[in-house]
Amino acid sequence: AMVHYLDAYPEKKHHPKEDQYLFAILKKRTSEGAEAMARLEQEHAVGDDRIKALEAALHQYASGARDGFDAFSQAFERFAEFYRNHMLLEEHVILPLVKKYFTAEDWAESAAGFRENADPMAGTGDPATHEDFQRIFSRLVAAAPAPIGLGGGPYKAD
Repeated sequence: AMVHYLDAYPEKKHHPKEDQYLFAILKKRTSEGAEAMARLEQEHAVGDDRIKALEAALHQYASGARDGFDAFSQAFERFAEFYRNHMLLEEHVILPLVKKYFTAEDWAESAAGFRENADPMAGTGDPATHEDFQRIFSRLVAAAPAPIGLGGGPYKAD
């Protein structure tokens, strides 16, 4: 469920909008941050590969492979570290430039583009999709050990 969400929203919806709106508009306004934008665009381009690696490690773990947990744990740590750094670059370099250079029209265009995205966890878009993700998320929270979740352990399919 976690991997599906990461693929369905950030990779398929959010990152393309960053490229199409934030970066494209910002490039028209300034050359500041060009290196950071190029790096982020390259990272967006290989996002599917990162998801596939995480998914493969998860399947290895779920199949009961001897080193499955360690492999998944390492894959998850690499994925989390990558995205932590990715978001920090956006927050510390790109967003200040957006605030500095975007015009009112730029903000309106960007906001309209991002509104087209339906984040299933935020409740935007199709209500049925939101409910599906909420059910999955609830199951994850129930199964995850404390302090992350409620500690219910593995669960059976409905």
